[in-house]
Amino acid sequence: MKKIDKLFIVLRPQGKVEELAASTQKKINDEYKIYNGILPMLHITLAEIEGDFNQINVNKVKELLEKIAGNHKPVKLILDGFHCFFKNSKALTLELDETDSLVDLTEKLHEKLKEVDFLKINHGLDKINYHITLAGSMFADKPLSTEIHRKLCSYLEEKSLRIESETDLIELWLPVLEEEKAVLSRFHLSRR
Repeated sequence: MKKIDKLFIVLRPQGKVEELAASTQKKINDEYKIYNGILPMLHITLAEIEGDFNQINVNKVKELLEKIAGNHKPVKLILDGFHCFFKNSKALTLELDETDSLVDLTEKLHEKLKEVDFLKINHGLDKINYHITLAGSMFADKPLSTEIHRKLCSYLEEKSLRIESETDLIELWLPVLEEEKAVLSRFHLSRR
C-alpha cells in the first residue's frame, strides 16, 4: 500500500440537494471550462485527518466509521444560498445550515477520532463551515480568473435559495479526483 498521510471523512449529498448542486456545478463548468473531463465529487467535509495510515490504521478508521454509521440516523441537509471564498483559493460553494443531525454527527465523529492515537484532526469543530464546493482551484485545469470569480459570485450570492433533503452516505476518502481511487469505504447511516 502506498504511504498515506491524509484522509477525508465526507458526507455525500443526496436527493434535491445533490440534484441542484450537480446541475449548478455542470452549468458553471460548461460555461467556464474549469475542469476538463471529470468534475470533482460533490461532498460535505466532516473531518480532515492526518497520520501514518498503513493498512491496519486505515482499517481502524473504517471500523470506527462503520460503528458511527450504524448508530446514527440520516442527516438533514438544508441549502441556504451561495457563498464565495476569496482568500487563499477562489471557490464558489453552496452553504448549508447547521442542522441538529449534521452537527450531532460531526461532534460524534470528532469525539471518536480524538480517541485514536495515530491520527490528528486538522480542523476542530469551531472551524467547520458546512458547504458543498461547486468550483474551486483544487483539481482545476483552468481556475476562475479573479474577475470572472467576482462577477459569478456577485450574481449567485444575490440568488435566494432554500432546499432540503436527507443523506445517509458517509465515506472515507483519499485526496484524489477519480472516485474509484478516492473512495476507500462507504457506509450508510442506518439508525432510524
